[in-house]
Amino acid sequence: MGDQVVVGDGQGEGSQGGELRVRIRQLPSASHGLHIWPSALLLASYVHRHRSLLRRLPVVELGAGVGLPGLAAALLGDASSVTLTDRADDERVLRNLRDACSANGAPSARVVGLTWGEMSPHAAELVRGMEGGGVVLAADCLYEGAGFDAFLSTVSALLGGGGECWCVLQERGSGLSLPLLLRKWGLEWRQVADSACTYSADSSKRATVKVVQGGVEQPLPQPDAELRLLVLTMKGNEPRLRGPS
Repeated sequence: MGDQVVVGDGQGEGSQGGELRVRIRQLPSASHGLHIWPSALLLASYVHRHRSLLRRLPVVELGAGVGLPGLAAALLGDASSVTLTDRADDERVLRNLRDACSANGAPSARVVGLTWGEMSPHAAELVRGMEGGGVVLAADCLYEGAGFDAFLSTVSALLGGGGECWCVLQERGSGLSLPLLLRKWGLEWRQVADSACTYSADSSKRATVKVVQGGVEQPLPQPDAELRLLVLTMKGNEPRLRGPS
């Protein structure tokens, strides 16, 4: 299967450093759901570095695309379960995710079609599975203003029993006020400033992710806007996780 993404630089928590290799298949000529995006690289790095926060908790990735952060969580083995989700009507993306689970030897990771804003049987099952708390992963899901409400409604449903959403987004200037929308859905947020999880083409900065194709390290895709890593929780819920600030 296509590319390898190498996550980590030996600087993880305690003895949890070292490299994690995730096999990913990109289809450059296909939709945006079949590419590795900068937000996914940053989120996978954060998952690797703070894997202990996932211990014995269910993990759900929304808008998984090629599934890098969710596959990283599955391969690390700390979570009680990992579910990768993407649009229910995009079988090509879902099939690619299933193939990636098989190629990475992560058969315990499930792939589910999930349409944001709809309480389908799959969505209801995921909400029930998160009732004791858990972690939602979302990389670059907030990219089109028209989809913000649907995405946040799904996040709020999943976090109703506690837990957190680790969300990486690019500031593209949608014209919408994210803080107002978060309040609308009963969500609180804090921004994470974790410089150890950054990556850059600038050789003066330590990279914590690499993309390797055919044994050759490739240039990292660069964001076209500032990346922000937010932790979302439901207002009034006592978060079960205590991550870095």
